[in-house]
This record gives sequence, structure tokens and C-alpha cells, in this order.
Amino acid sequence: MSRIVNFGNGITARQRDVIIAKLLMWCSRPIVKGQPFRSQKRNNLFREVIKKTLNYYLGTLFSDEDMALIYQRLGNGINPELTYRFIDSGFDTGVLNDS
Repeated sequence: MSRIVNFGNGITARQRDVIIAKLLMWCSRPIVKGQPFRSQKRNNLFREVIKKTLNYYLGTLFSDEDMALIYQRLGNGINPELTYRFIDSGFDTGVLNDS
């Protein structure tokens, strides 16, 4: 079901969902496994900053465990259909556990 609702800033609901889907599919890995630095402390901070930023943007409170599940089920674009079901559910992690 394609929703075409304009948010007043030129972005439709479908475009918004595509952006969110891409964020979930492609940002979940660095949040869970990202290690761009030699220092473990800096790597942990890096992952935490990305997670907090994603949570802020989406208006969510995903935990580390939630992000691991999101990465496992949606990461790297493995299941786009499930990604959109997850978004449509209002980010209910139960949707990810059921599949």
C-alpha cells in the first residue's frame, strides 16, 4: 500500500519511508559492529553517537539489543519487505521477532 501524503516540505510519506528504510538497512551495521578506530573506547563512542542520532531522527529509543535485531533482520538490505512492515508497525520489534 503506497501512501502519498505530503508533509508540507515536499516529502511524501512514501519518500519518508524510503529514507527511513535506507537508514535502517545501512546504518544498523555500523551501530552494531562499527570499528573504524583502533581504540575500543572510540569505537564504542562512535556506535553510541550513531545510535543516538538515529533514535533522535526516528523518534525512537532503540537499545543495543534492538539494534542487533534490526541489523540481523534488516541490515544490508536483506529483507526490504520486512523493513517496510517494521516501519508501518511504528517500529514494533515484535514484527522482527515474528519473522
